Amino acid sequence: MRPALLSQSSDGLPSNLRRGVAGTVGLHAAVAAALLLAMVLAAPRLPPASVMPVTVGLTVVEAAPPPPVLVRTGPTLDSVDTSPPAAVFSTAGGFTFDTSKIRAHRNILFPFLTGELTFLNELRQSAEADRRRLHNPLGTGGRRRGSAPPLAMSAAARNALIDRAWSRRDRWKSLGPIVDLTTRFDGHDGDLPKILRGHVERNLLQPYNESVPADPRFWTVLGLAADHVDVVEFVGRYVREHPSSRTTTELLFLLDELTQASANAWDILMDTNVDNLALTRDASPGNAALARQLQRGYQQWARDHAADTPQARDARYDGVRMALLTTIIETSPNGYGAADARFLAGRLLWDRDDLAGAVRMWREMGDDERQVYAEARAGIRRALPPGGNVDVLAIVGVFGAERGRWLRESADRLARFGYTPVTF
Repeated sequence: MRPALLSQSSDGLPSNLRRGVAGTVGLHAAVAAALLLAMVLAAPRLPPASVMPVTVGLTVVEAAPPPPVLVRTGPTLDSVDTSPPAAVFSTAGGFTFDTSKIRAHRNILFPFLTGELTFLNELRQSAEADRRRLHNPLGTGGRRRGSAPPLAMSAAARNALIDRAWSRRDRWKSLGPIVDLTTRFDGHDGDLPKILRGHVERNLLQPYNESVPADPRFWTVLGLAADHVDVVEFVGRYVREHPSSRTTTELLFLLDELTQASANAWDILMDTNVDNLALTRDASPGNAALARQLQRGYQQWARDHAADTPQARDARYDGVRMALLTTIIETSPNGYGAADARFLAGRLLWDRDDLAGAVRMWREMGDDERQVYAEARAGIRRALPPGGNVDVLAIVGVFGAERGRWLRESADRLARFGYTPVTF
């Protein structure tokens, strides 16, 4: 018998199972490693040139283009000849007109009625997101700083430029020098906003009184409407790039005035007896046919879209104007132009017989450096005494005085360039 202090016989399991297993595993691992090393050393080596690099292909995903600033809808006038042999015609009375632009934009002559200004929603969303962010109180007030320098021009130079931008017909072409400035100078600081404001105030809304014969006014006003889509596209792109600046605000005021001009052009197209455009018919039968095609095409569009009554048409145009004016109120930096926008929006509500809405809008009018309607705003305030009754007759008088001011200034402006309300 073996003594108890001696280990068990060598043919039994080790007294420490974990050590035994570890030792066995280690021994096997060492043997396996040695065999693997021998196999690697014995294997033939490939020359360096035979080692092929592995290239991981990357799929380049192009950014989606930005959505259009204007959703274009309208009648499809594919039967209109866009390049007739006689787009330019001259009547016996000496009136000369080129219908090429009207033909080119035949399907979108009235973008404020048949289109959708999608960039207005983008502008509101941008302003709302900006309001949620914290700002340095000494910063830009929510404006995006750009690298463009501010424009510096004397008052005389500004007035001369505004005069050069005046036109009785080609509004988009005449706007060209100002458009160029918007690409090179800051939209908030400096004189660029002043030039835009002067253009909006002095050059846009002009009286185009009924003429006898009707041909000159008919074609001139439709030619102006054909410019609107180019202006809308330009403004939409600028607003998308510069969502908060005084120039942005002035461009929205510009669109408000063009909306009014578009409504007037629509009325002239709808109300004119195109078969009585005798000067056009005698000088250019092809352009007489164009007048009929435009009228019938847009009449059908109006029927298809429940816009074939004056009330429905006015409601659509008023809705566009209200969207433009409230966008100014909600997004303009430091409230610039908001008082004028509230005056015009209140006038729209007043014309809809929404007296309560108009009064609410007018009572919120403040004051800022844009003073285009300052006199009219003062008259409205006098007609709305705190806690007192609204002086309806005084408000009617304010509107009458404002229209009289516009007619006098427009007549003076036309005379400056050798025109009258019945010359085109």
